[in-house]
Amino acid sequence: MLPRLIRAEASKLRGTPTSWWVFGAAFAVVAVSTGLSLVLGPVRTAEDQRSLVGFASVGGLVLLLLGVVAAAGEYRHRTIVPAILITPRRTTLVAAQAIVYAAAGAAVGLTSAALCMLITVVGVTLRGAHFVVPVEHIALVALGAVIYTALSAALGVGLGAVARNQVAAVAGVLVFLSLIDPAISALAPALGRFGPSALGIAFSDTGATNNGPFSQILPLWAAAVVYLAYTALFMVAGTSTSVRREIPTNTN
Repeated sequence: MLPRLIRAEASKLRGTPTSWWVFGAAFAVVAVSTGLSLVLGPVRTAEDQRSLVGFASVGGLVLLLLGVVAAAGEYRHRTIVPAILITPRRTTLVAAQAIVYAAAGAAVGLTSAALCMLITVVGVTLRGAHFVVPVEHIALVALGAVIYTALSAALGVGLGAVARNQVAAVAGVLVFLSLIDPAISALAPALGRFGPSALGIAFSDTGATNNGPFSQILPLWAAAVVYLAYTALFMVAGTSTSVRREIPTNTN
């Protein structure tokens, strides 16, 4: 049953224009962040270039929003109904959706890493410097981008499954990411290092920032454990909420 649901969710993902707009937005965020840093910042040392390569993970939070929109919109747009016809087991439905969106997130993360690397190498060369980042670091950053973006998408599915209102869910995530998360990191760095933005920096393996809110960062392996725990927690909560929720009926 799960393979059928995975195919159905994958077909829904491919056939939804919003998904492709979000993928494009993720790539645009990576390209713009990397490009601006190339133009405005130093690029000659290995540390400078490591910070540029680290932008490969910034699209992860965009994929988090995609997961939220997809899962929270299931009941609002009644797209849950065809899936229920395949199986009434809500736990399997949520699991299938998380698997599909995590796979899409992994693909976006890998593509983002390649895009970031291309922009960095070309930009550094055009500015008259030599690209000196070790291959092993590039591989680590690419792996981090894949894992972070995949987990972000699955986490978004869990968050969206918990939410009752799609618009409120997206607005809440945006407020948290843009205001609350940086504020926590600035006021309480020891606590802020467990936030999603700080975890993204950890996955990029660029280290803490000297100035700004993210002055304390977990090691990459610790960040992976924490983010996986967040994802598992919200998947369980989302599944529990979905099981108790009534199936929408067409009243037209």
